[in-house]
Amino acid sequence: MSSSKFKLIPTAITMAAVAVVFTGVVLKHTTSSSGSGIMLAEFTSKDEQAKFLPINPENETLRSPKLTKIYERESSHKRLLKGPETPIVDPDTGILYVLTEEANLVSLTDVQPMQKPQSSTAKASRVSAKATLIADLGIGRPLGAAFAKDKDNKTIIYVADTLAGLLRVSNLNSNNDGPDATSTTRPTSNKPKVELVASSFQETNGINGQTTTTTSRRILYANDVDVGPITGHVYFSDASDIAPERTPVDGEGFSSWDTMTAYKRDLLRARPTGRLLRYKPETNEVDVLLDGLWFANGVAVDRNEDYVIVTETSKLREIQYNLNLNDDDDEYK
Repeated sequence: MSSSKFKLIPTAITMAAVAVVFTGVVLKHTTSSSGSGIMLAEFTSKDEQAKFLPINPENETLRSPKLTKIYERESSHKRLLKGPETPIVDPDTGILYVLTEEANLVSLTDVQPMQKPQSSTAKASRVSAKATLIADLGIGRPLGAAFAKDKDNKTIIYVADTLAGLLRVSNLNSNNDGPDATSTTRPTSNKPKVELVASSFQETNGINGQTTTTTSRRILYANDVDVGPITGHVYFSDASDIAPERTPVDGEGFSSWDTMTAYKRDLLRARPTGRLLRYKPETNEVDVLLDGLWFANGVAVDRNEDYVIVTETSKLREIQYNLNLNDDDDEYK
């Protein structure tokens, strides 16, 4: 990694929007705050120590009274909201989507308030929503997703799937929750199209005049994804070269992918193998922007696509990679 291409930068958080999903409940929180304790740090050289913003112990913006719990509305069909993760909202329709442990893309609509049980002491508000199966994403474990537009300006979703790699879901809004849709399924016609767009990348070895060799490497732990608003390039993380393993079949005959144990093994091994990757739809190519990351996780691109930030979970830090889209000498342009 070239020190001129990346750095960790202190930032003041003025608006926080947080969505957390676990055990079948979506928690949504939006607040204005400063000094929230969300930290970035700055590196100007390899020897300089990171400087972090202090955590504000008086920040109570994420306490339960400000949360809304969204439950899947009961129906006669199979429960869909199992192990939900990464809620995303369609910027055109306002529909909330989540990825699930069963590798499904599910929409949550028709949100209605729920009566709080008299015996309940919970302060968070409760609502229910109709869960609709939008697309079966395959046999993997999707972890990250981001909306984008295709060349015809139609809405698509890119999905980071631990097993498969990078997926693309198109034809999203055809008859979505239309008159023919049930509470859990979509019409058989005009269903979304799920494509595997990247499962590997080319790794180049050899510098300073040495012989250059190129090796194809599999994406073993695709983790999070974001899309550049200027180029449409897709930036996503490959957390580790330790792939999640299949979990034992449970009492309901279900088996998933053990992403947490893979992370623990990666942490205990203490060797950085994570990467920040970029997929270019116009060429269908994947290149490596950063490697040697300590469990590459969350990814975010700024609104001008000047830089992309990737989280190193095992180092508790975030790295800013400068894209320099207007720099003709930038090798990653």
